[in-house]
Amino acid sequence: MKAFCFHDAKTAPENGEAAEVFEVRYHASYLAEYRYDEVKQGYQRYYVGEQQYDETHRDDDQKPIIATNVLVQIVPARQIPGSSSGVLEMDTIGSGKGYYFTMDQRIEVLWEKNSNQDLTRYYDLDGEEIHLNPGQTWVQVISNEEQLTIKNRE
Repeated sequence: MKAFCFHDAKTAPENGEAAEVFEVRYHASYLAEYRYDEVKQGYQRYYVGEQQYDETHRDDDQKPIIATNVLVQIVPARQIPGSSSGVLEMDTIGSGKGYYFTMDQRIEVLWEKNSNQDLTRYYDLDGEEIHLNPGQTWVQVISNEEQLTIKNRE
């Protein structure tokens, strides 16, 4: 199985749009926010306004979660029958739209996954597989574009 493609060094996407801050809202009380840090060249992750830390480190050595790359994948979803808490079944097999955030920029992407055994592939709008930047990558899966809000600092 072919792995993801990576740049040798951090590179901003061609024709990218500014993306200093963006939010992913899963429901009313679950809001993940990403804020770009120019010094660290990555997005710091916040949960309901509080910075998130890597919990595998000891309390006196907390490392903030900083993602070099964030992929937001928009997939069809439906509520699981009988679920009283609104749990969704996310359909990640197939293809659809998404966004790639890196280096304070975003581009629209298309995703494709043919089976449970395959990796999800991400392509730019010209059909070329995107190259990720070296560093941590997060994938956020949402059921509609309204759950994504892109903000820029003023």
